Amino acid sequence: MHLQPEAPRTFDAWRAQMLGSQADAILILGDLFEAWVGDDSRDDTFERQCTGVLREAAAQRAVAFMPGNRDFMLG
Repeated sequence: MHLQPEAPRTFDAWRAQMLGSQADAILILGDLFEAWVGDDSRDDTFERQCTGVLREAAAQRAVAFMPGNRDFMLG
């Protein structure tokens, strides 16, 4: 997905898919973020938006995540 604050339409499409899917489970297979270079340089507002979507989706169905090479510092 390469989510990033500078691409709000991509985030909106991802959120709509995550929350509107009729699937029993969602598997996120790497590169969720454009770059996650470490907790010291994160965007707290964008992070809260992403974690909110993930929490809401996980309350509806199983959600699994496999980090990709751009998610190397995801905490």
